[in-house]
Amino acid sequence: EKTNRGTFTKSWDGHWRFRAMLPITVEYKLVIPYPDIWDWPEMTNRSLDLEQKKKHHNTAYVKMEFGRRFQEIRWCREELSTCRQPGCCKLTFNGQPNEYCSRSCKARGAPDITPIPFELGGTHCGLLAFYYPGKQEHCDVLCGAGFLGNFYDVKMCGSELQVSPKLRSYKALCFRTAESAFQALKFWSMAEEFQDLTGDQAFKRTRDLEKHGCPVDSSYSGYGNNWNAMLTVLRAKFTPGSLLAKALQLTDPAFLLEHNPQTGRDKTWSDNGDGSGLNWLGLQLMLIRDQICGHSGKPQSWTSKLRPLFNVDTGLPLNDRWQSAVQQASATLNSQPPA
Repeated sequence: EKTNRGTFTKSWDGHWRFRAMLPITVEYKLVIPYPDIWDWPEMTNRSLDLEQKKKHHNTAYVKMEFGRRFQEIRWCREELSTCRQPGCCKLTFNGQPNEYCSRSCKARGAPDITPIPFELGGTHCGLLAFYYPGKQEHCDVLCGAGFLGNFYDVKMCGSELQVSPKLRSYKALCFRTAESAFQALKFWSMAEEFQDLTGDQAFKRTRDLEKHGCPVDSSYSGYGNNWNAMLTVLRAKFTPGSLLAKALQLTDPAFLLEHNPQTGRDKTWSDNGDGSGLNWLGLQLMLIRDQICGHSGKPQSWTSKLRPLFNVDTGLPLNDRWQSAVQQASATLNSQPPA
């Protein structure tokens, strides 16, 4: 039904949505449940009073007309959710979390991954760069592989990321992101505080704990070092048979690069923006991908190619060939025009 400010429509799965026609683009989602267009009497007297309106600056009130009946519906402006399909950066059809962007995306069952043409050592393998899904970083928009990043919320695709300490009696816990799980391994006695945190929140929480003198577990809850701890977290994130594992398989045989848009921020897990970083995250994901695909023992697998280049127990490079590969990949990405 038409209103004086937008359109109220019923989507393909029975949910209602409202598209506001305002001078600026604003997206709203229904806060008061409204399962049926004929339930107008149940909506009576549910609008907030003037005092409450002043306290909710993120709330829009839309007067809707249906026949001769007028009703004020409360719509709340919120951060929009992206499609639950790993690799798809489109908005969900109704703005709600843990939904698909369309029926076709739901039926396809595969992310829309777009490798950049890339050649390494005379082999055309393609390049997939990623960093922070949902922030519209250049590499994530260009390649559609943001689900590979540690800040990806696994709940968006109905997955679980369960991690437990090594050689300890603590129970396993589920986390929203790989970043929150990794940070929790430094403070496992307080790990429950990290469970529902986003990647950003977990990183900031770690900094706060360090600032207040909380001891950091240098053994990463028994895994020995940061290399083994992250490898454990990523294996939990990409559990064989899961939707995320299937999405990771679809990236084969591309070179995976965590590209940090800010040079100088991270020389360990990313390319550091200019290729001077170790790109450990991309490296570990390629090793895990080989295991999932059953390629680990094959001569042409990334595992076979990379094993002579670094220590598999610590991640430390054995020569400069790996760093050269990261620099080449970073330069290729940085030469790409905006998506």
